Amino acid sequence: MVGSRTIKALTALLFSMTVGACALMLLEVAPASPDAQQLTALAAPAEGVAAVIHDTSVPLQPIKWRHVIVHSANAEDVDFQQQCHFIISADGKARVTKLWKRQVCGNHVYVPGRDFNGDSIGVCIEGNFARHDPTISQKQFNALLELTRSLQRAFLITADRVYLTSDLVPNSYSPGEAFPTGEFNAALLRSVR
Repeated sequence: MVGSRTIKALTALLFSMTVGACALMLLEVAPASPDAQQLTALAAPAEGVAAVIHDTSVPLQPIKWRHVIVHSANAEDVDFQQQCHFIISADGKARVTKLWKRQVCGNHVYVPGRDFNGDSIGVCIEGNFARHDPTISQKQFNALLELTRSLQRAFLITADRVYLTSDLVPNSYSPGEAFPTGEFNAALLRSVR
């Protein structure tokens, strides 16, 4: 036997659920859509020089990397090269160092009052470009551009945050007089979104 109290409670419950469902249907809006922005985790795998970016033993840390700094060093200066994240040889081959594989800071630049090593990707091109002889080979220059642009895209680094060592360290000539600075700067990506 069902009492009038139970019937009243069930009727009130049914009525409030019906009213609530109708209110929700009236308030229905289209689902939110994310901004149109490339998600590097879902992007197609890189090819060529750009593929070295993904040569890591830990996940990439996109929030960490804010700058790219280009250096030069002779092939014999292995100690300095290993303080950078990438090395581009004279034949245009790019390779990663242990620092990049582990996604840790390098020790490739010293700027008083600013720790660029903490959030900068160091790219070292093999060679001494202090004089016009030898000049950078086209293969090496193209590899540097491809790598730098790929880093810009992957970590949303605009052209104003890509530096040569000589831009940051007043008494440095790296990468050197023979390095085509104007051509390099003109080829950087201005917008990365």
